[in-house]
Amino acid sequence: MARFLSGVADRESGPYAVLAGAVSSILEWVGGSAVWSFVLTSEPEFWGPMFDYLAFTACFEVEVDGRRHVGFGMDWRRLPVEAWLELMNEREHSGGHGPPRPTCCDRRRRPGPHSTGRSGRACATCAARTGPAG
Repeated sequence: MARFLSGVADRESGPYAVLAGAVSSILEWVGGSAVWSFVLTSEPEFWGPMFDYLAFTACFEVEVDGRRHVGFGMDWRRLPVEAWLELMNEREHSGGHGPPRPTCCDRRRRPGPHSTGRSGRACATCAARTGPAG
């Protein structure tokens, strides 16, 4: 899906562009089944803090007609929508930003499947992110 947005005078940072872009993007992210989501902006200084808050990372840069564009992205396999919504709920209360905190299985990363203790099973959060341990 491709989408463009712009305000009348303020390009991507105009109030209507911000509102329309935010609402339509959240509807797509929550209702879609994409593996990755990307948003390309020509105003990365304006949008960068918002994408940091949303746990999107700067993935690539391109120059178009002498203007720098930055692509922010999310790998939904690493942070499924349900976990992302929990993270957004937490950030609404704490004001956090940046990448999501590592889960218990990320902190104990070792070769082979993520596991908790002797059972060899992934914890509930990591199982949702990575699928069943094999």
